[in-house]
Amino acid sequence: MSRLLWGGMALSCIPVITLAFSRLPVSEVVSASGVFNFLRLLALGFGTSISVTLSNLRASLHDHRLTSHVSEFNPLTQPWLDQAHQLGLSG
Repeated sequence: MSRLLWGGMALSCIPVITLAFSRLPVSEVVSASGVFNFLRLLALGFGTSISVTLSNLRASLHDHRLTSHVSEFNPLTQPWLDQAHQLGLSG
């Protein structure tokens, strides 16, 4: 799915740039290109930081959910802990 998303981004970039610059006079294309690239990179930075933050939050949530049931007092984990201790793993 992520490769499809990146492919869609690449396919839509040139038409968006063409639409953005189509009604500008030639003398303003250079300035508009700079502003467009600045905003594109700014949005990319925000998107990256938001996706990394959400990914870290979800990883913490799943780690908590997986490890909250593993306790030495839980009778379902006692056989696993006994086997781990026999293999040489400690607390």
